[in-house]
Amino acid sequence: MNKRKKKNINKLIKDYYRCSDKDERNNILVQKIIPHISNTTEKKEVINLCNRQLKIFEIKDYIGIFIPITLLPLLFDLSLRIIYKLIPSVQWGTVERFREYISIFLFSVAILLLIIDFLLTIFNKNYDNNYNIGIFNYDLYCMRVKILINTLSLDIHHKNINSSFCKNCKHYHGESYGGNVLICGMYPYGQENCPDFDSEKIVRITHLYSMFDSYFAVKTNYSLEELNLICAYLQFLKWQLPHFKTVDEDILEYQVVEVLSKLFGCQKIVTQKANSWDNEIDLYYNWNDYLVELKEEIVNKQFARPGVRLAIVEQMLILARENAKNEEGKKVIRQLQYLKNGGFVPKNWGWKLYSGEPYFGKINLDGEKDLLEI
Repeated sequence: MNKRKKKNINKLIKDYYRCSDKDERNNILVQKIIPHISNTTEKKEVINLCNRQLKIFEIKDYIGIFIPITLLPLLFDLSLRIIYKLIPSVQWGTVERFREYISIFLFSVAILLLIIDFLLTIFNKNYDNNYNIGIFNYDLYCMRVKILINTLSLDIHHKNINSSFCKNCKHYHGESYGGNVLICGMYPYGQENCPDFDSEKIVRITHLYSMFDSYFAVKTNYSLEELNLICAYLQFLKWQLPHFKTVDEDILEYQVVEVLSKLFGCQKIVTQKANSWDNEIDLYYNWNDYLVELKEEIVNKQFARPGVRLAIVEQMLILARENAKNEEGKKVIRQLQYLKNGGFVPKNWGWKLYSGEPYFGKINLDGEKDLLEI
């Protein structure tokens, strides 16, 4: 391993142990540290770098103990002697007794802090999550580096457990390295009855040619594959609705988020500033990758819902009202309102889809599922 690679890995190790968020540490391990390791020799070198970091922590920890126990009383003693020299009226006997009391107090505080640190390390199971700043840093950092060493030291011939359960977890990685599938950064080979299992994921909804600065996402229990199929289902239903000049031909990011939260049990997240997310769905690529090979029997059985077309039309109507600047815009509002109310559109009205094909019929308001008809 060359010097430049060692330097990069050292930086990643520091990023790992300094990060207070468990999920983020998992991402650093899975996405940054492990891809740097191409063979067993390099793995051993990375473990050696971790062990060297532990020795550095040990030295710094001793220094941290030495300073409060020895230097602070000495500095305090020096300060009192300076005061005694500057103020001759102060009797040294009084100063001497005061110095002794304060020195004992400082020494007692230092010992108490060490005892608290020791007890927290042993008895507090959430020590890793609760203490990430202050005098407990070195013990906390050591704990994280040891976790990293244990993960990297696992037997490369270890067999993965059945990972089908793990695939629904937000921490699931699933990439293969040297013929071994890495399940996640916390349990590289999977874990039965996993205590860190978390099926709720934050999925950002975006578009390659997005016009919005806002951040649109949903919190959901659906897997990424399932949510991609749902988004493709929504895009296809929008494509089968009539096209109007004041309404975008595509279903927009915020409209997808609204429908997902209304009909699919997802929690809507809309903010001006981008937050962290676990996965991302780009509607542009979703159209190209999923819509072309969309299997209607699977979607209709698993994801079709009543009221989906109605929810999309409602979103179209909101956008039409925002864009209504002339008589033509007002006409579009009346047409969409008619469609929303379940009105039948005859073929001779000349309504068209975005593809140019004629649109006729009505949307379902009878509580039946809005099925795909490819």
